[in-house]
Amino acid sequence: MIAALIRSFRKSNELKRISKLMAKPIDRSNMSAMLAQMGQKDKLENELVALCLKDEGIRLVLDKHGADEADLKAIRDRLSLHGAGQWAGGHLVSASSIAYAAPLDYLLDIYKGPYGAEKEIWDSAAYRLVEYFERGETGEV
Repeated sequence: MIAALIRSFRKSNELKRISKLMAKPIDRSNMSAMLAQMGQKDKLENELVALCLKDEGIRLVLDKHGADEADLKAIRDRLSLHGAGQWAGGHLVSASSIAYAAPLDYLLDIYKGPYGAEKEIWDSAAYRLVEYFERGETGEV
């Protein structure tokens, strides 16, 4: 029980660290700085995915949906594109949504479902997840 709490605390701290760095705006006034920052963002995305894959609950959800690392990245990108690349309730929504089992399960139902390519469904999903984290909800989305 205590080991699980320690793992959860460590995951939360690491997610917060990654999220803060991912949320930093890119300086577009200097090309070399911009390219370096984009490389850093790619590295952070890989760290985020690695953090997710360490979590047994996340792995169970991925297995349930036949999903993998590439799906996690695609979902995070879609969420950011559709408005969930923002802070709500202390969470960078696009990152936390793939780092916790319940939101990820909700997103994989959409992503792997018949309407997964439709813009409107992702607009709605992004809005719902912003609400979810803003309200401090837990469990099923």
